[in-house]
This record gives sequence, C-alpha cells and structure tokens, in this order.
Amino acid sequence: MSAVSLISATAILASSAPAMAQERSPEEPEITAERIPISELDINSSPSENIEAVSLALDNDDRAARGVEADELNYAVIDDPTRPEGEIEVVWDDGIIPASVDIAHADFGEYGGQRGVGVLIEEDPENAPSGVTRSSDNPIAVPDNMYLDHMFCLDFFYEPDYPADEDEPSTNQEHHLTTCYEKYAEAGTDLWGYYRRATWTNAIGSEVLYKPRLVDFSARTQPWEGTEGHVQRMVDWAPVAPESSCTAGASVTIGAGGTGLTFPTSNCQDTWVDAIPSQGKMGQIFEGEVRRQKTLDYGMLFEADNTSVVPTLSDYAWAEVNYRGPQGTTGEDFTLWTDLGWVPW
Repeated sequence: MSAVSLISATAILASSAPAMAQERSPEEPEITAERIPISELDINSSPSENIEAVSLALDNDDRAARGVEADELNYAVIDDPTRPEGEIEVVWDDGIIPASVDIAHADFGEYGGQRGVGVLIEEDPENAPSGVTRSSDNPIAVPDNMYLDHMFCLDFFYEPDYPADEDEPSTNQEHHLTTCYEKYAEAGTDLWGYYRRATWTNAIGSEVLYKPRLVDFSARTQPWEGTEGHVQRMVDWAPVAPESSCTAGASVTIGAGGTGLTFPTSNCQDTWVDAIPSQGKMGQIFEGEVRRQKTLDYGMLFEADNTSVVPTLSDYAWAEVNYRGPQGTTGEDFTLWTDLGWVPW
C-alpha cells in the first residue's frame, strides 16, 4: 500500500541584484527552463556515514528513532548548473533515485533576476519499500489502532547566495532542508493518519555583517493533484492554533473513535496554522525571525473516499532567508520544495 511517486525539489535562490531584492517587477518575468538528465551530470554516490551530509541526515530525529543505518541511505553530489563550481548534496532513503535536474531563470529586467534549480526524484522499483512490512520500524508518531503504511525522509544541502564561513564544516556552509513524513492507516476502514516534520537550517555567513535570518518558513500537505477525490475530509488535526497547542517537547493526540496518533510538537511561537478540513489540506507557517534553525510539525487524521482507496498526499516547503549585504544592502535567499503532485493554494 505504499504510495511513493515522483518528487521534485526546487530551490529558488536569491535575486541577482541584492540591492533591489525587496522590489517587485510591475511586469511578468521572462522565464527560461531546462531539464538535464542525471546521466549528463557529474554525480558521486556513497552511503558512507563519514560524509558530513550523511552523518547529519542520520542524526535527524525521524531517522534516529527508526535506527536507520548509513547503508539504508543514498547520497549524491550533483552539479548546480546555476552556479560555477556549485554543487547540491542530496541524501534520501532507499526506494528513491534521482532522475534529472531542472534549472530555471526568471529575468525581471532592471529589477534583477532569480535562479532556480530542482532535483527530480523517482521511485526505484527494485528497492521500493512495501509499506506494511515496514510497520515494525520505530516511527516518531505513536499510532493507536493504526499501522504504519509508509515513511520517508529527504535531505537537500544548497549553497547560500551569501558567502559562507569556510572555517565551518561543509554542512554548516550550506542551507539544509529536511522533509519527512509518516503515513498510517486503520485496517479495513477509510481512516488514515499523516505526520509531517520539516526542518530548515541556515548556512553560516562568512562575516558578521551578513547576519542571515530565517524570516519565513512554511510546510503544507494536501491530496495529490488529480486524486483530490480520494480524500473526503480531515476529522482531526494538530496544532489547531499557534502557541496554545504546541509547546516544544510536549505531545499531542489526534483521534476518532479510539483510533489516532500521538506525536511530539515543536515551539509554535510566531507561527500560524493553515488548515482546510473539508479539502484535506493542512499547513503550518512560521513568520518570525530565527538565526539558525526552525522545525515545523503537524498531524492530520482524514477519511478516504472508501475502504479500498490508498490516498496519496503531496508535500510542500518554502523558506526565505534575509541577510545584510555590502554597504548595508539587503539580500533575500528563497527556497521552494514541492513534489510533482503539488498545486499552489
């Protein structure tokens, strides 16, 4: 009953004109895009835990709880076509393989431009997890009368648009996005559960003057495009409101009729909840300011259209990092990650 499908990760990086970064062009940009097969790029792969990115991916809460080992992960270094000598590091669980790199450029004329790079990832049929057989794995969420259908984590490491501190480990010199989910089902019924966690970590700037700050970070989940009818509605979810319902280290429970999930929550300061229960859509948005790292996590319990449907959900993450540039200018570093089933709200 596994429902892994195509996933796309896209990083929309900072404007090429930092002094104009907060301006908005009055006209639509001219956009060019290209898809480059992985076979045409330089990729080095290794599951060794001695690689800093792999070691950091193993340390995240979701994989650590499951006792994941290095040989259960995959690692690739992909040339970043938008940056001379630039690279993207990707760490992903078994069952998924990188297929191509998408690059794009939005030209705003005198207002500068934005570059983008995406890594398209596909299911690996030879190593795809079988879902129910993985239910003995240790998840983060604790199910009540539900079984674990599938879990997955993906890590991306991108170079920032400001100079990174070369004295720091390489993973501190890069922006780091981790996105994980766990999907549950109640046997023989139309009830499903979903737990999502996304963490953003800023790259450390090379000089004090850059002072990077994460000022906007959001994570959302919704039915996969074209399968919206498979999800009837959310019957419970958490958090339901900022601060009052999610304290760092505390656990919350969502449920219906003795079936549900219990999971830990992170600090909800400066966040708000974006939920559309009738459409099976859930999200959490941070609009504060942190220097280094922010985690968003939420859970949802929803009804499928019938007992034979296996709902497929689509995830999204967005981050904006502001930094101070030379002569007091302001720069903005944007990152957008979605899978291919995502439709903008």
